[in-house]
Amino acid sequence: MAVHLPNDTQHVLELGRNGSGKTTAGLWHLQMRNFEKMPWVIFDTKGDPDIEKLGRFDGVNHLKITEQPGKNGLYIVRPRPDQVDEIEGFLWRVHARNKVGLYFDEGYMVNQRGDALNALLTQGRTKRIPIILLSQRPAWLSRFCFSEASYFQVFSLTDQRDRATVQQFIPKEKANLETRLQPFHSIWYDVKRDEACTFSPVPPAEEILDTFRAKLMPRRVRI
Repeated sequence: MAVHLPNDTQHVLELGRNGSGKTTAGLWHLQMRNFEKMPWVIFDTKGDPDIEKLGRFDGVNHLKITEQPGKNGLYIVRPRPDQVDEIEGFLWRVHARNKVGLYFDEGYMVNQRGDALNALLTQGRTKRIPIILLSQRPAWLSRFCFSEASYFQVFSLTDQRDRATVQQFIPKEKANLETRLQPFHSIWYDVKRDEACTFSPVPPAEEILDTFRAKLMPRRVRI
């Protein structure tokens, strides 16, 4: 079966317990995005070490939660947990602007109050606001995170409530989430095609970071 990957208008939901491989997979998806032509903003709410490394690369921009990205490029914003209103305002400005990709390293950290994320999830395809959203606690997420996803990538989930929450959106006959996965493997579910398969581990984080470095490198123009 051919595996289809998301385009620059679609939403990807990455789910898995801490240490299951979802963060590396999320960055693998992000390094394939077209941030040379549109801005992508990483919400780093957990201080992830690989995002920290990425943030030291030339060409990566750092935003305050009150600022907005430029016309293209890769950006990192690190809001505090208490900046709920500021996060909401940032997302509404993205909603008004269109054509901005969003990467959330933990979905429930930006979905605590307000409707901005839900609006982006439901209208994002039309507005060309693709989303890569990660979470280790699916049971705490808005149902819009699931109902508006184009693709699911599900790693090992320890809590039965989390598995049950995700299973509501992935037919058990396609992928039984009670089945134990090998380390760093995942279930890939294509919603539109109603197809599921087991995904092998993505490349290691250092290889993914090398791809980011190459894409961020200034291009020489021959005169």
